[in-house]
Amino acid sequence: MPDQVCIWMGGITRKDLYFSQDKAYIASVLNLQRELVRAHSSGQTPMTKDEPLQMIAIAYHLDDGSIMTRSYTFPEQPFRAELAKVMMSEPYKTVAYSLDKLYGAAETISIKSGDDEERRVILTDPKEIREFEAVLKEEILDMSYSEMQSGSYPLGNIEILHKASSISKYEPEWARNIAYNWRLSFHKLEGWLKQKGYADRVIVTSKDILSVRAVPIVSQEMKPYQSGQYIEDVNLFRDIQQKHKAIVIEDMKLWKAILENRRSYNYTPDMEKGTYLIQIKIKPLYGLNAHTGYYLLTPKDMTPELAKALPATP
Repeated sequence: MPDQVCIWMGGITRKDLYFSQDKAYIASVLNLQRELVRAHSSGQTPMTKDEPLQMIAIAYHLDDGSIMTRSYTFPEQPFRAELAKVMMSEPYKTVAYSLDKLYGAAETISIKSGDDEERRVILTDPKEIREFEAVLKEEILDMSYSEMQSGSYPLGNIEILHKASSISKYEPEWARNIAYNWRLSFHKLEGWLKQKGYADRVIVTSKDILSVRAVPIVSQEMKPYQSGQYIEDVNLFRDIQQKHKAIVIEDMKLWKAILENRRSYNYTPDMEKGTYLIQIKIKPLYGLNAHTGYYLLTPKDMTPELAKALPATP
């Protein structure tokens, strides 16, 4: 049995391996690998293009000092229980989210809206930095597996810049920077920001919206797609409008539902039927020009009220 283990998502080779000696964690990683090997040897892991796939790599530090690495690609659903036990553990989250670097000694913390660069707050006070990092670490450790896998749009983006190392004054800034998503489920973090009076300076709410329009994405109507091609959101919205008149949503309750359930724009030719491209115009904070953002709403993201407002696509 290995005395240390490291697991990461993506399956690519890494040089910076952070091994854990936690016995419960090692046991859960071994159990996941055992199930993957068993299912593969018995032919139980057929993969279809519509099923979400997971890629992982596992490195074991063996008793003789050598390192053994294995990579796997598999459908997520059949192994969800085993995968969740690994990913929800503290050793995994410590590595995956760089929790060992949240020790309250950052130089600055920038919290900015995911919708508008103008909406941001920068923390420089050491006491606030310590408090913020402590709450952020608690939120990450409390995250459920479904929250970790969620593709929902974040309330904002967090960038933590640490002070230059005393080892090297030439250390590049990117090496001192850690980034996090401010997730919808981070209620304690939102509460802390509200208490400090910062939340309203970052979060986009219904009162900040000027208009919302939606068009259905009908894959068979799209132009031929080339692998690796990027289709700009504004161009896609304009092209779809030529065939399907945009639905104007005026109910502010639906605006709130859209803000809470939207996903980042990322067009692929095999998008799920019933997916809508949403255009949101946001009031400017300082200038005269509204900011326009584009997002996705899949059938899984629809509340009953949204489903009524956005009929099934052709």
